[in-house]
Amino acid sequence: MIVCKKEPQRPRRPIRRSKAPRKKLWIPEESSDRVGTGRGTVIDYTKEIQECIQTRDVTRAEELFGMMKRQGVKPNEYTYNVLMKAYSKAGKADKVFETFDEMIGEGVEPNVKIFNTAINACAITHDVNRALNLRSQMEQEYGLEPDAFTYSSLLNACAKTNNLDMAKKIYQEMSSVGIEGDVYTLSAMIDAYAEATNLENCLVHFEECRTLIERAKSDRKRIMANEWTYSLLIKLCSRGGLVEQATWVLNEMKKHDESLNTVTCGALLDTCAKAGDLASGKRFWNEMKDDGIQHSVVSFTAMINVYAEDSNPGNCKHHLKSCQTLLREMKKKNVKPNNKTYNSLIKVCARGGMMTEAMQMVQFMKKDKVVPDVVTYNTLIDGFASATHLGKKEIQSNVNTLLREMEASGVKPNVI
Repeated sequence: MIVCKKEPQRPRRPIRRSKAPRKKLWIPEESSDRVGTGRGTVIDYTKEIQECIQTRDVTRAEELFGMMKRQGVKPNEYTYNVLMKAYSKAGKADKVFETFDEMIGEGVEPNVKIFNTAINACAITHDVNRALNLRSQMEQEYGLEPDAFTYSSLLNACAKTNNLDMAKKIYQEMSSVGIEGDVYTLSAMIDAYAEATNLENCLVHFEECRTLIERAKSDRKRIMANEWTYSLLIKLCSRGGLVEQATWVLNEMKKHDESLNTVTCGALLDTCAKAGDLASGKRFWNEMKDDGIQHSVVSFTAMINVYAEDSNPGNCKHHLKSCQTLLREMKKKNVKPNNKTYNSLIKVCARGGMMTEAMQMVQFMKKDKVVPDVVTYNTLIDGFASATHLGKKEIQSNVNTLLREMEASGVKPNVI
């Protein structure tokens, strides 16, 4: 056996810490004719481009990237990665892949983080095959080993393509090759289940996800579900109307001091709407108020939709009054209603045959500068078709008027 002798370690130089803040590089805007007072380094430019990620200022990131190249500063793998992240954050997956190809063309060898950024962008384009090909490329062409973030990105792509079977294989593979997952891989796997959930498989999916969470807790790394993980599990419940299971998730969140956000609240209420469970919806809403949660348009709309799904000719007038109270509360808190809000209000009326009130809601909608969409018109047409107290000629006349208005507004019908 060959034994390598270790070289004696050199004494480390003392670290000199400067209290003066680093002077920020001044780089002129693209539109400026002024010339900077010295050429920035690749580190300077990379840091400047990185600041564009949070602001999603892709235009500025591109300007900076162009400047550094014109000044003869060669981008390195870190520069390319932050530019790709800026594109990804802005939802421009095509530019991520274009930059990736340009980097390889320039002879800059990608590292694991760059591949992870490219794989993560595949979730934007819903292209799991491209994500898998990139994983193969990093392993076979560059000899790079995937890490937990690689698998998290692959699972995100599977979730977006509704490919639960592939997600299961990837999650199992991660474990079999000895890569320890984290809360991000766990959450991505839960999301893959949620996206593939429907009324038929919701109970099975929920139990499998609960098993994943319990198993992650008992693993050596002791991975604990966080707010995002639980939110995704509630989203799964909303796909199948699993009110009892959503209540369990809510209690788990409270037990682990995980705070509720408005998106999670909306998903809880969506669960009640799917189940037609107005009583639970009211209970959740009151609990949220007691907990001091500030509602957004998402949660207000979700609560109105709970009333809408329960609406019928016997209770629609009472439900509409409750929804109008919510609408006034929204406006009082400067929460602007959107299409979904008004569509849910129209649904409350249409489900109860109150078509005069439904058409009035459309006028309020337009007054608030909210443009009716295909869901608006479909709800109205379905309402008129079900309004047995109206004559056939009146129904047909109203439907024809709505169809003409759709055509004039450029709204394409999706139901024939």
